[in-house]
Amino acid sequence: MSFIIKTAKTVEEAIQAGLIELGLERNEVDVEVIEEPKSGFLGLLGQKDAMVKIKKKEDISSFVRDILYDDKTVGTKEELPKEEIITKPKEEPVEAVKEVEDRVEKIETQKVEIKEEIIIEEETDDKEDFDENELTGNGRNIEEIWTDIEIKNNAEEFLTKIINEFDINYHLIVELKDQELFVEIKSQNPSDLGIVIGKHGSTLDSLQYLLSQVINKHKEDFIRVTVDANEYRDKRKRNLEKIAKRSVEKVQRFGRPIKLEPMNAADRRIVHMILQNYDDINTHSEGKDPFRRVVISRAKKAR
Repeated sequence: MSFIIKTAKTVEEAIQAGLIELGLERNEVDVEVIEEPKSGFLGLLGQKDAMVKIKKKEDISSFVRDILYDDKTVGTKEELPKEEIITKPKEEPVEAVKEVEDRVEKIETQKVEIKEEIIIEEETDDKEDFDENELTGNGRNIEEIWTDIEIKNNAEEFLTKIINEFDINYHLIVELKDQELFVEIKSQNPSDLGIVIGKHGSTLDSLQYLLSQVINKHKEDFIRVTVDANEYRDKRKRNLEKIAKRSVEKVQRFGRPIKLEPMNAADRRIVHMILQNYDDINTHSEGKDPFRRVVISRAKKAR
């Protein structure tokens, strides 16, 4: 049997979309609700569409009609004289139908294939029914793939609603792999992204934090979220590396500690990692956020 899976904001909308695609009426299909829609918090966070499976009903009577009037199946029809037709007992057509019905029983298990681009055909080897846990070619089951699609859609929808308020031209690239969600905000005009990035990436970090809260809400397995804009984070890392190495040279030359400008936790972590291989240099952080900063000093010689 052939079926399709449709999603929409309501169950009824999903069913109607499926009926249009199949070209069938409501009484010609069986509908299974896979997932009910969820409105989400304030209509924004955690919203989920309804998901339904729509399958065409098997019509045994159509088999009877097709076989009864199929010359190749029943045999060549012979014209009877009018008097024979008139005097023919009424029981014979009934017996013919009964004979055909017996033959239908033998082919009752045949599957009716509907050729549609988005219809998923069942395997005819072992399984009669759709198995949501059936493994795909890459070793993942259908449910996992739908979950990934849902996560990516939720991420794109959430960020789009926020970034649209900035009134800039942009597009999003969303990737999910190995429990890591990466979102890149791209724009042909770099100046448009200044408001999205913020000072030293502060706005970008806020978007990243909010998206992480949305994606990981009610999830058992934590998904690491990264939000970037025109590869800003790579550029920031290279810039921090230059600042750190220049500061080390000054400390080594003059022997006085140097305090870097206040940084967020991610930037401070980068500086510590860059300088951890300098045997004659120590780094530590002091102060409280948002004014916490890295201090670079000479390492004390062991006596």
